[in-house]
Amino acid sequence: MGEGKTLPTYLCRNCENPLALGEDLISKKFVGASGPAFMFSHAMNVVIGPKIERKLITGSYVVDWQM
Repeated sequence: MGEGKTLPTYLCRNCENPLALGEDLISKKFVGASGPAFMFSHAMNVVIGPKIERKLITGSYVVDWQM
């Protein structure tokens, strides 16, 4: 088997729990309602609220709104 490039795992800055895998990273240049953010296709170890449709500059997305 060949050696592949290992992508980073993204961790919580407070508790260091894993939040997402590097392969799930969509954008590092996303701007959320509270400021700069990363956009992932999947996340883990987070509490989320209801799914809502949001119209963003790049299109319409269904997002899990964090409460």
